[in-house]
Amino acid sequence: MKTPWAAVALCVATTSGCHSLTEMPRDEAAALLSALRDGYRKKDLAAYRERLSEDFRGGREAFLSALREEFERYAEIPRTKAHLLSMREVAGGWEARALFRVWGVTGDGTRRYEDRVLRLGFALDGRGELRATRIEPVEQRVVEGPGDGFRERAAEVGLAIRHTPHTPYDEANKKLVPGLYSGAGASAGDVDGDGWPDLLVGDGRQVRFLRNVSGNFVDATAAAGLEGVGKVRGAYLVDVDDDGRLDAFFTTVKQRPRLFLNRGRLRFEEVPGWLEEVPEGNYESACFADLDGDGDLDVYLCRYGIFEKVSFAYPLYNATDGEPDVLLRNDGDRLRPVDAAPARVKAWTLAVCAGDYDGDGDPDLYQVDDFGVNHLWRNDGGWNFTDVSEEAGVTDQGFGMGSCFGDYDGDGDLDILVANVHSSARWIFDDPDFPLPLVADLFLRDYVRDEVDKVLRGNSLLQNQGDGTFVQKAGAAGIERSEWAWGATFFDYDNDGDLDIYCPNGYITGTDPGDT
Repeated sequence: MKTPWAAVALCVATTSGCHSLTEMPRDEAAALLSALRDGYRKKDLAAYRERLSEDFRGGREAFLSALREEFERYAEIPRTKAHLLSMREVAGGWEARALFRVWGVTGDGTRRYEDRVLRLGFALDGRGELRATRIEPVEQRVVEGPGDGFRERAAEVGLAIRHTPHTPYDEANKKLVPGLYSGAGASAGDVDGDGWPDLLVGDGRQVRFLRNVSGNFVDATAAAGLEGVGKVRGAYLVDVDDDGRLDAFFTTVKQRPRLFLNRGRLRFEEVPGWLEEVPEGNYESACFADLDGDGDLDVYLCRYGIFEKVSFAYPLYNATDGEPDVLLRNDGDRLRPVDAAPARVKAWTLAVCAGDYDGDGDPDLYQVDDFGVNHLWRNDGGWNFTDVSEEAGVTDQGFGMGSCFGDYDGDGDLDILVANVHSSARWIFDDPDFPLPLVADLFLRDYVRDEVDKVLRGNSLLQNQGDGTFVQKAGAAGIERSEWAWGATFFDYDNDGDLDIYCPNGYITGTDPGDT
């Protein structure tokens, strides 16, 4: 079968992985990759003709003919991405697996997204230059649509604001401490009761309260009494004191959370006494639910590790040197820490969600950890929680970023969506130049590669089987490879009665498709 994906394979085949095996200079490989990627985006056949081997499997001209037909389908190709997934040396050259993505617009205005995993071969020609010898599609996913569902309107409605980090980068000493530069969250809710949802936006320097005036947002931070509030990660509009009004709750960097009660007339008042028993910490996020069944909202606080104390999470794939989370019981006039099982686990928790997965009437907790395994805490009542992660099949080892409960399959019970990192970084373990100690190189390279592959595979969709166990469905549902995900949520964006997924993602990525 003819396939138009030579460009993809060539991009991937000329990555830094090839550079290490062929001693090709890295800057040359990166430059070649950039040229090929730009050539595909510009639909330039000449950029690819010279990159195919003369004995290309299936014939070079036939392949280029198929590629031309593919280009003719698109009126525009604004974006392409390629990631090297794995690579190994074989007789006469190398074999690799690669992920390639295209975002394009067809001649009739249809938006088309293509996602393929390729198996490809490549070798050096007589002049010592790299050429593609084979391309075999392994997986393919295509999504098409009118592209008219959403339109960017932030600037026109008053939301063109820029996040600032807690700590500026120390240019002189090149010092960047992970954890101090995280983005902050936001929350929407009708604070003033006018029927329009307002916004509370976290920030490292100064939070913002944006009042919604008939669909346009006005900065009311100072008037609301929130001026000077910084070092914020999570910003929540939630009724903590059960008076029917939304309060403002903030998780913070290396200090106590902060609570501002809504006094009405768009005015918040800080009440430190509510949180005076809460320890300081590197708080990432929070979850609010009635965990003890007394009618008011309790709080689960997610605490991250502190890099200055431990240097870095260890071991990277299952770290246990983070900080324990904090559970707070709402006593009506303050939030008090509770010595519950989830608060005894040292982890690098980024998020937690609450939902009654077992249908017994009380909210259970799913705790998502960076650098390790996740935990499903079954609520047995009376602040007794049991870790059922192993037996439920939801440990989901990886770099967890966010999660939520939702009935995506419509069978009446709650499933779990987990945002994880998908990265091509594991390919380096296929490179014999990657430094490992001699013993590890002889006996553990395959093991280390496989373990890294597990934790970098991407998102999880855990389907509730109704018997206390879950089954992984992310691959079958096509949601694993969302790149470096930072969060995920279920919502019905097209109002068809079933749950869709929104997954924010992104990271600092180099020009090399071997990069993340």
